[in-house]
Amino acid sequence: MTFARLDLCKYLHSKCSRGNRGARDSVAGFRAQAASAWEGRSGRDVGWWRGGKMRLLSPGFGTFASGVRKKLPVQRPVISGRGKGGFGARVMRLGIAVRLGGIGGLLAVWCASATITLEPWAPMFRGVDFARGEADANEARLQKVFALRVDLHDPTVEFFSTPANGDRPKETDGQTTAAFVQSYGVSVGVNANFFSPVNYTPNDPRDLNGLAVSRGEVVSAFENGFPAVMITRSNAVGFVSQAPGSLANVWTAVAGSDLILVNGQAKMADCNTEFCKPHPRTAVGLSAQRRYFYLMVIDGRRPGWSDGATLYETGQWLLRLGAWNGLNLDGGGSSAMARLTNGAAVVMNRPSDWLPRVNGNHLGVFAQPLAPALLAQPTNRTVSVGQPATFHVGVVGAPPLYFQWRFNGVSLTGATEAACTIGSAQMAHGGWYSVVVSNAWGAVVSSNALLSVQEEGSLVGRLFGAQKDGEVFSVWLQADTVGKYSLEWRDPPAESNWSAWPAVNGNGAALQLVDPQATNALRLYRVRRW
Repeated sequence: MTFARLDLCKYLHSKCSRGNRGARDSVAGFRAQAASAWEGRSGRDVGWWRGGKMRLLSPGFGTFASGVRKKLPVQRPVISGRGKGGFGARVMRLGIAVRLGGIGGLLAVWCASATITLEPWAPMFRGVDFARGEADANEARLQKVFALRVDLHDPTVEFFSTPANGDRPKETDGQTTAAFVQSYGVSVGVNANFFSPVNYTPNDPRDLNGLAVSRGEVVSAFENGFPAVMITRSNAVGFVSQAPGSLANVWTAVAGSDLILVNGQAKMADCNTEFCKPHPRTAVGLSAQRRYFYLMVIDGRRPGWSDGATLYETGQWLLRLGAWNGLNLDGGGSSAMARLTNGAAVVMNRPSDWLPRVNGNHLGVFAQPLAPALLAQPTNRTVSVGQPATFHVGVVGAPPLYFQWRFNGVSLTGATEAACTIGSAQMAHGGWYSVVVSNAWGAVVSSNALLSVQEEGSLVGRLFGAQKDGEVFSVWLQADTVGKYSLEWRDPPAESNWSAWPAVNGNGAALQLVDPQATNALRLYRVRRW
């Protein structure tokens, strides 16, 4: 069998930069060329998706396009993405295997799958979630994305932008993004308006381009060519590209360069100016139902880390995050995102300039710290007498966090860490363990986890009367009056270790053992005598 390599990926990928229509045009063009090259060959083509690639086994090219139209559904948190805008929400470059005929040859063409990943949203503050995104090297370019999602329905959330500098020259005093977050105590912040002059001098006066409003005070007037996002005190959000008739209800406003996402459609696809090319980007967006407001930064000009994004790609990223409309803000070396952590501002992305740029305006969010929330519950443990046993809990919340472990509902003295360890488990340690996690903003209680402590014992060979009634399993055995009996279980294939319910004293007669939580129909059981 002979293999040869034919580079069709570059051709298809370059033609797919305008979304589905471009993809169909590319496929049609390729089909026409292929049909011409293979004119006179007969047979029926079969195409299908497998392993992230489309494969076409064919003695001809008769139904190539019909195979291409079979798209995979979107899956999160990992989305195999658009290439340069090709085949839709889940798109990959093509892999094609073409049978050359006769006894013989097979021409195989494989192109790497382009992948876009987007993490699930994770709580950062009350009403503010965070997620990261990434486009790998098989996409149009490397991209690292940092995004915040603000719940506009949360009454504790407040927006804030850089205030006017009073009697000083120009309109504002310049700050780095971290300095803005630190000095005003906002929970998170990003850079906003274009400005001048551009330098690295802190507190240097700045003139802003376009509308800026801070807590109801107009800092910079609206300018044509600089569309703006306006936010009321009740967190109603709107975008404007013309001068608003009134600013009476506007609490916060910042301006940018272009509306890059309009009613679910990314814009600026045909723009080829230097400004539209890949650069670091900062943008904001609003969901279709106007519930969520997005703040996004895309790193750029960092080879091997992130190359930046075009204006069109920036709109696509806002759409992936969940926005329906969006605005591009100042970018380049100004693009930065920072958060408040333990009273100190921390920059979350990697700005393109090695020195933090002193920007003219920022957009921030005041939000309350998070009450504790459990990410992972403690799980059941089974150990032999004398072995250690440890329970863990996963939790997120504003520090400091306080832990109090409980045994059978009673607080354990000294068990105040994120993990609870019994150094040498004895039979008396067997029972239910849980933890209360608290901070200044609330508390949460975990579910119970069972610790089963086993002595050396033997398995009981003769069991009878096994039955399952709903989620309750029971089995009978003939017990003596000396031993203790425990019902052990495991759930294949996920579990390889056996867990056990607390041992029951023998009664010298028929003894019933019960599993009251038999939710898995494949659960295996056995009985041990101690």
